[in-house]
Amino acid sequence: MQTKLTRSHLAVTLISVVILAALIAAGYLVYLQTDLPAQWAGDEAWAIADEIAWELDDAPLTTAFAERYIEDVGFVPIAEFWDENSLYYEDWIIILDAAGGVIASNDTWRYPPGKSPDLSQLPGLDAELFARATPQANADDLVAYAVVGEDHIGQAAIIALDGIHLGWVYYRIGGIGAPYTSGETLAALAVVILGSGLIAVIVSGFIGRRLAHTFSRRLLRLSQASSALAAGDLSSRINIEGDDEITQVSEQFNHMADQIGTQMHDLRSLAERNAMLAEEARALAAVEERSRLARELHDAVKQQIFALSLTANSIRQLLSKDTNRATERLAQLEQQARDIHLEMDAIIKQLRPASLGDRGLASALGQLTAKWQDQHQIPVSLRVQGERELPLSVEQALFRISQEALNNIAKHAQAKQVKIVLIYASDEIRLQIEDDGIGFNLAEMDDFGSLGLHGMRARADEIRAKFEIKSTPGQGCCIDVTVSSDDE
Repeated sequence: MQTKLTRSHLAVTLISVVILAALIAAGYLVYLQTDLPAQWAGDEAWAIADEIAWELDDAPLTTAFAERYIEDVGFVPIAEFWDENSLYYEDWIIILDAAGGVIASNDTWRYPPGKSPDLSQLPGLDAELFARATPQANADDLVAYAVVGEDHIGQAAIIALDGIHLGWVYYRIGGIGAPYTSGETLAALAVVILGSGLIAVIVSGFIGRRLAHTFSRRLLRLSQASSALAAGDLSSRINIEGDDEITQVSEQFNHMADQIGTQMHDLRSLAERNAMLAEEARALAAVEERSRLARELHDAVKQQIFALSLTANSIRQLLSKDTNRATERLAQLEQQARDIHLEMDAIIKQLRPASLGDRGLASALGQLTAKWQDQHQIPVSLRVQGERELPLSVEQALFRISQEALNNIAKHAQAKQVKIVLIYASDEIRLQIEDDGIGFNLAEMDDFGSLGLHGMRARADEIRAKFEIKSTPGQGCCIDVTVSSDDE
């Protein structure tokens, strides 16, 4: 990342330098090809003429004044021994009188004061301008400029404040020639580009590397923080610095991390709450199971034990009076003891049901109904349709409901036949337990506790099953439990 950013910065800088150098060179060449430099020379000549007129303040234009002015302005005197190359780079200024005679110049060996040179010897001098220099002429109209080879010439009239024409300023700008051929132009452009490009590479490389290092370091911190957050470190945050897109991403990351931290805290709280509720549910189920067993023991075993004690007491009284009746009562006592044993065995088996996880609900119901039929001598028909595997919690609840229903039938229904149907449909599981006993009135809710219906309904609610009871006195009872496949 850092290398790529540095290279990109260098490339943009170099391209910008090349374009800028080309535009500057092209603009400069175009500027030299126009008469704008010469026009500037004319404007400069006019400015010198106006300054001389203002300093004279209507005094005559003398050689002493002109020479002092040239010296004060700073024009370099041109020596006689200078060669032509030296003269090429020097500015010429010649102050002429109204007739064209030399008053003063910075080239005294060629144009000494008092000399009247041939005007044709002065490159670019506009001789026709002399004819327009009348008292009525405006100084602004007596200005001319010209390009002679690579020389730029300016010419302007010196007009006194009272309007009298005092003389002329001839001004030649030296040393502004430029390459005009394509080869010279390309060579000059290449030099500019190479020089500026080298400087740009050094400066841009240093600055680009610093900037790239800064961006790379910030992106690396963002990547490390993201990896830490993904690994589970919810305290991972990024220090905010700067005001750019990386800063915005960092702020969004911190906001996201805060939200994830809050959600994880809420999830932990919810999980703890669910664990507490599950524990409470297990405790309530245990209480409900103990209550049901207490009812079983009270309704069956306790009463039978009480009857057993009554029978034993009557036998004790009959032993001395009627041996035969005492013998009959002993046989009755033995049967009562067997009944108590069977009842206790049934309760123990309820506490330790068949292994649903190994055998499945259908097999466990088959074993349950077979034992119950042998114990109570009541025929039971079991029909299973489309058997398939179910969640253990569903199988456990349906098995317990079947077990409770058969117990209720044995105790209260006085039934002669029982039908159990278990249907595994694609969208639901349906369990029906029907008997032809005496039935009961559903409106008498107080009987729910003794009949065990409340326990069956609670088990159905645990698996979100639909639980229905249909019964009327004298017409038996039908229990219908339906579990949707979505709730499995």
